[in-house]
Amino acid sequence: MRRSETGILSQFATLFLRNGELFFRDKKKLISSLLVPVVIGTLVVIVCREKFMDNYEDTEGTIYAIISVAIYLGMFNSLFAICKERRIIKREYMTNMRLVSYVTALAAFQLFICLAQSTIYMVIYWTQMDFPTGGLVIHGGFWEYLISLFLVVYVSDLMGMVISAASSNSEVAILVAPVVIAVQMVFSGVYFALSDNAKKVSVITVSKWGMEAMGSTARLNDLELMVQKAFPMVPHEADAAFTATAAHVTHAWGVMGLFILVFLVLCIIILKGVEKDAR
Repeated sequence: MRRSETGILSQFATLFLRNGELFFRDKKKLISSLLVPVVIGTLVVIVCREKFMDNYEDTEGTIYAIISVAIYLGMFNSLFAICKERRIIKREYMTNMRLVSYVTALAAFQLFICLAQSTIYMVIYWTQMDFPTGGLVIHGGFWEYLISLFLVVYVSDLMGMVISAASSNSEVAILVAPVVIAVQMVFSGVYFALSDNAKKVSVITVSKWGMEAMGSTARLNDLELMVQKAFPMVPHEADAAFTATAAHVTHAWGVMGLFILVFLVLCIIILKGVEKDAR
């Protein structure tokens, strides 16, 4: 039993270092991983900054844009990470590589990439847009937004890993990814009114929980509707999804944390079928 545990940890360390070596050796991937958040984050700021925190609809739309970009970026961080290595994974798995070590080492390295990207994003948004400075869970609002944004990026990254593990090649992965992203966007509940059945589906989307976490911290319910600027008597019913309490934010974080565990387990289960791979 002790040898097995040591083997898992030893393989984890070896695979983690290998992931780092491959990543830093690929200069194009390294530069793009850090440059893309700068470019896309700047574009979001240019498009959305003027009306952010001015009214409910525009602020909700801005947060939706931030979450959408985070999901896209996170998923494509890892979309090809596993499917392009299927032959190597099969060979090493058949020679006693533990899938737990492989998946957790890849996920651990991706965590650092996602953290760097999320930090770049949040620094751009924080310095260029008028975010409320106070948090609900953490005194400094910046750190609370950063945690929410990081969780969205990282959960999406692991979702990309699941797609990659389930795809026989990169072509399949690139076909599946847009469908998954579309589901995330539609079921976020921002631009489409969801039926009761659709709301049940939305609970398994990271977009919903990312919107709830960031929207609550931004105190969306305190903002006026656009129509209220001309007609103050128009009522604005608070959306329960954006309840501005610490408990609500931490609940959203907890759900996204659960997604992380689920996606890790799914990756391992799916990859167990690699021994049947005919290639």
